[in-house]
Amino acid sequence: MSTVGIHIIIKDESEWLRQCLDSIKDADEIIVIDTGSQDSSIRIAKSYGARVFYSRWEDDFSTPRNQALQIATTDWIFYLDADEILLSGLTAIKEQINNSDSVAFTVILENLIGTGPQDHLVHRTIRLFRNNPKYRFQGIIHEDIGHSIVKLHPSSYIEDSEIRIRHFGYLPEHIQKKDKIARNERLLKKALQTDPANPYYSYNLGITFCQVGKLIEAKNAMIQALMLVRDDAPYRSTLVKDLSKILLELREIKEVELLLLKETERYEDYPDLRYILGQSFQIQGLWEQAYEQFQLASTFQNNKYVTEAGASSFLVYYKMGEIAQNLGRLEESARLFNQALQHHPTYAPALLGISEVFYELNVPWHEIVTLLKEKVRPSVPSEHYLLLETLVQVGAFEEAIAITPISCLTDSLFFKNYCLAMIHLGRLNEAYHLLQNYIKEHPTTLELEILLQWSAICKWQLNESLQTDFFASLPENLITLYQTINEFLSTGHSPTDLDNNSLSELTASITRQSIVLGQIQLMDKLSELTGQFKLELIKMLYDHGYIFTAAEHLISLSSVQLDDEGLFDLGEILFDKGHYLMAAEMFESILLEEGTYERAKTAAAICYLHLAETSLSDALSRAPDVPSLKEDLQQIRSSIRLLNRTGWHTRWSGRQRRISNGQKHDFAMHDRKE
Repeated sequence: MSTVGIHIIIKDESEWLRQCLDSIKDADEIIVIDTGSQDSSIRIAKSYGARVFYSRWEDDFSTPRNQALQIATTDWIFYLDADEILLSGLTAIKEQINNSDSVAFTVILENLIGTGPQDHLVHRTIRLFRNNPKYRFQGIIHEDIGHSIVKLHPSSYIEDSEIRIRHFGYLPEHIQKKDKIARNERLLKKALQTDPANPYYSYNLGITFCQVGKLIEAKNAMIQALMLVRDDAPYRSTLVKDLSKILLELREIKEVELLLLKETERYEDYPDLRYILGQSFQIQGLWEQAYEQFQLASTFQNNKYVTEAGASSFLVYYKMGEIAQNLGRLEESARLFNQALQHHPTYAPALLGISEVFYELNVPWHEIVTLLKEKVRPSVPSEHYLLLETLVQVGAFEEAIAITPISCLTDSLFFKNYCLAMIHLGRLNEAYHLLQNYIKEHPTTLELEILLQWSAICKWQLNESLQTDFFASLPENLITLYQTINEFLSTGHSPTDLDNNSLSELTASITRQSIVLGQIQLMDKLSELTGQFKLELIKMLYDHGYIFTAAEHLISLSSVQLDDEGLFDLGEILFDKGHYLMAAEMFESILLEEGTYERAKTAAAICYLHLAETSLSDALSRAPDVPSLKEDLQQIRSSIRLLNRTGWHTRWSGRQRRISNGQKHDFAMHDRKE
């Protein structure tokens, strides 16, 4: 029976080390190399029977790894980081190595990058290999044993295994706590000083830059790496993926398309590249091409690449469902959202998507709720909350209240959404008493300020004044401010200190919450007190779907009072009413001030296309037999259709669209002040 030893490097790893050692405690040998721990890591390691050795840290991860190789006494070696655990168990390793002619095995490494089921990367890497004195780790950072092995053996002697490791080191809180990013950047720059043409170091420096949001520096480092890397380098495909993601984030959409159209010829079965290419097409309004790429991604199920969770399953099914919904193919959209949920039952965008589509298909809310429950099968608070949040987002407030377990209302997130639904339904008195009781029982809640505002909104919407019970729950610094607003709403008398910044800030905050709660009548009542926040609040009305109420406010302002966003919102309103010339003037005025406002450029262009369409249609009606007019009109309509897909226009959720549809749609343009 072959023996296997586990090798680990540590430095102050007490937070993670115990769970790591628990996962491999039955190993024939555990070797731990310590590089200077000041915490309890060494004591923990020894308590598991590990042989602990000291290695002075010399800014080189390969040094302690190679020291462990020199000490090893087992037939096989399996190396881990302290923030990793072996998921498969040692039995799986023993079964793999016994009676095998291979010299090494790849394992499946699962890197967690967040708390959700979709927040992980999966790839293969060599971690298990025979004890051979000729093998040596290379690289001062991101050390690797593979180069040493393949120099001595053909790749056919390296076998894939189903052994799995889970790595916690890329969780954001862990990276920050360990200050890994600063250390990695320092080591990689040091390595590049010695070996400036090393593409692996440039690539990893790009990753390090990306982790701290330095996307331009990350892009440049990765382009440098791509220019230098060998075509057969095992990490080249991942480099292409990461570079294309950065370009996408930088909105360099054409560059993404050009890069991936070339690279998908080389890595045609890499689902992540298909997924990213599909995103680039979708942003450009090329929905059919995007759909095709997402569909291709869904057909590739392999683990030979570094793959993000969902890139060949729930993410691409969701994207296809989104496109089908936009194209009006609702039944197909529902089927695709359902496929996404089969792979990831708690994927929030798909739950929201399928709810919206079924509502558009006139499926009753109670049937939609039944479907959501069947998909999620809630058993823990987080799953109950997901259902509540989904129903609130789509505006199914009665159903949201009905499905919420009363036992969960002690949690502030549940409680807020529950009260929000109740207020939207007009159950203001009931909501007020719930809020006041919660505040009394949880006086130190982080949500105190918002819950107090919600309580006040309920009373004021009922045309009632705030009473002693409310003021008793207020922090002392807010009492005078609330009394001032309360008196203003009760008497209509303007306060003497209208220029009070604290008063206008509180009033604006209350008005924001009234919009969130659907109690927008309060905005008109409080407008005199909102001061410099008035335009911001009007724009918030627009963004929440109160389009024509916002329009009336925007039109009443002078052009001097409107900023670019306000002008853009007004331009959109005019555009949606078919006033293309007036809308174009709005968009053009933005471009005169800020020539890089891309949405305004597209908006102005589509206005002029609509004007051209009208002129051509008139001409064609007078000369129906002129082929060139028909061709020009068809081309203009095609351009309009494409531009409308690019996302230039504000997009509202189904709930927000229903708010808009319920409003009076007429507004008088002559009321506008110049």
